[in-house]
Amino acid sequence: MKAIIQRVSYSAVYVNNELINEINRGINVLIGFEEGDTEEKIYKIAKKIASLRIFDNFSKNIMDIDGEILFIPNFTLAGITKKGTKPNFQYAMKRETAKKYYDTMLKELNNYAITKGGIFGANMEVIIKNDGPISLILEV
Repeated sequence: MKAIIQRVSYSAVYVNNELINEINRGINVLIGFEEGDTEEKIYKIAKKIASLRIFDNFSKNIMDIDGEILFIPNFTLAGITKKGTKPNFQYAMKRETAKKYYDTMLKELNNYAITKGGIFGANMEVIIKNDGPISLILEV
């Protein structure tokens, strides 16, 4: 499981030029699931994301600032780019399982902060107004 975490002052997701969700101050999370990921990892990474102190001089987390999370599925994070120029997605989790994991993690993140999602499997346009910029890569 891989996630890109970005502290944002604004983030939005569109599908077919229609606004699906948006947040102001908070975190944009791009999540990719890989074969071998477990539900246990979902809870571990969700807690880690919620606990990251990336606000107010690295002293506060998303809960401390009453921020929101925009949670975007992104299977391309599982891509391997070590050889050649075309990403290899052989280790990306199968669609049905990844969708289940995405939905479970969306619900889990909502236990920590208001979390809004993208649309699993859709071609999305994601607008990210990075604040800092602060960007982190999490792997579990």
